[in-house]
Amino acid sequence: MPSYICLCIAVPVTVGAPSQSTCLAIPYVSGCCFVTMKMQTLSDWIFNDPGVIQSREDSPSPIDRLSPTASRSSASSRSCSAAPKSKVVSCSLAASKHQTKTLEKTMSEEILADTEYHIEDDAELDRIIFHIVSPELSTPKILMEVETPEDYSTFFIDRLRETIKGTKYRFQDNSWIKDQVRTALTSQHAFVDTSERLAEKFQELFQSDKRLIPGALMLLKIKNKDKTYGAIIKYDDMTVISYTTEVLNDGKAKPILNQFLNNFVQDKKAIQKSVLFDISCPNSSIICTDRSGSKGDITEKLKDFLQADRLFSSTLLTERLITALEETAKSQPTLIPPEIRKRLKSKIRQAVKDTVEFDPENHEQILTAAFGEAHKEDKIKKAFAASLKKQKISSEKFEISSEAIKQGSKRIKQTYEGVRVTYTSDDVNKNIFFEEDGAKKIIRIVTDQYVLEDESDD
Repeated sequence: MPSYICLCIAVPVTVGAPSQSTCLAIPYVSGCCFVTMKMQTLSDWIFNDPGVIQSREDSPSPIDRLSPTASRSSASSRSCSAAPKSKVVSCSLAASKHQTKTLEKTMSEEILADTEYHIEDDAELDRIIFHIVSPELSTPKILMEVETPEDYSTFFIDRLRETIKGTKYRFQDNSWIKDQVRTALTSQHAFVDTSERLAEKFQELFQSDKRLIPGALMLLKIKNKDKTYGAIIKYDDMTVISYTTEVLNDGKAKPILNQFLNNFVQDKKAIQKSVLFDISCPNSSIICTDRSGSKGDITEKLKDFLQADRLFSSTLLTERLITALEETAKSQPTLIPPEIRKRLKSKIRQAVKDTVEFDPENHEQILTAAFGEAHKEDKIKKAFAASLKKQKISSEKFEISSEAIKQGSKRIKQTYEGVRVTYTSDDVNKNIFFEEDGAKKIIRIVTDQYVLEDESDD
């Protein structure tokens, strides 16, 4: 009985839509192989042609591939079958690791382009309202909308510039918060009502976490040229002391101190949590900060409140960090010490592995581990910052993924004369021997035959 190739045909992808593969069973002399690619949303169907296999719609969307926590379905393996006439053929469709990685990279490039946030110099605070939340309250204390937001525009816009340095997340498709803020920013009359509902939902967090500090939950609307941004900020109450001076008759200045508890201060530590969102973003991406979180992640309670997942997996972020370091070295080869340059890939991967957690505000640690003394060079620092920005991870704090730092199966040695040898660890002292004779390096290869003896392209 002849074997068949299970071939899946690819068409352009619709971001965020359910995906599908259409497969053809083609006669082949040995075994069944396959290629899987994502397709646009189609209804589930079967061609009458016996050579066409039933399509399946159970694999995750392209966005889901970018972060494991965002996925709602599993596509680790699936099967399809066809019965041409009296012969039965079965194909096991297990996702190709190489192809999955390629798809993730392609899709992430598209999605990253849609998730960039930038607050213009002339951005303005259009509306702002806040309500008091506290573990001592059963319901939030509802306040009226601020009448003159323009008076405080600079103060709050500057606070949101700090939020932009946070971590990218994505609203889940069924996120109640996403629907609420979209309505608030598009409907003139819904802004106030939505802010009250958000405060009521946030107040519920105090019931399960008494560590939360009393403060204000804010809803803001920002005009940012042709875009409309929204923001949710949880401001903690902080006690501050202000002072004025009074000049006495004898000319001495007397200090007068005043203590304030309910206040909004410039210190970014006063902002416990913040979320910046663009209602027009096609991928529902948002930027979050959370002082109670760790490794760039927000707390589980805030995730539940927002109904959001981290946009990109630590594996993808780690791969991009490695790429940024490699690009840095290639752009400044004369500054990289020769000992590091000749084993660059290994050195960079080890440096990333030893980093454990990448902090975008502290480049010195990883640059020192990767490039040694060269990390002090301004050109190296600037090149690395530019590469991080190019890779869209300049503000991402994340835990290093060991899955992204897999050692290559093959090793390379190249002599001063230009002779290059590619080998595996299994070949050493079996088929290839590396020896020394004084200052000379000797490479000895033992083989049964040469399989290639031809001219080389210059």
